[in-house]
Amino acid sequence: MQHGLEVTKAYFSRSRELQERALEILQFKLDVLWALADAIMLQQCEIEIKGPKG
Repeated sequence: MQHGLEVTKAYFSRSRELQERALEILQFKLDVLWALADAIMLQQCEIEIKGPKG
C-alpha cells in the first residue's frame, strides 16, 4: 500500500492539472462509497420513502 501511495503522489505532483484530476477521482470515489453506504442502510433499516403528494 505504501508503494502505491508513493507512486500516486509522484505521478500527480507533476502539475496542477494532474492534482485537480486527482481531486476529481477522489470525489468520485467518495460519491460511490456514500452511495454504497446509503444502499446498505436502506436495505438494513425499515425506512419508508414517500414521494411528493400529487
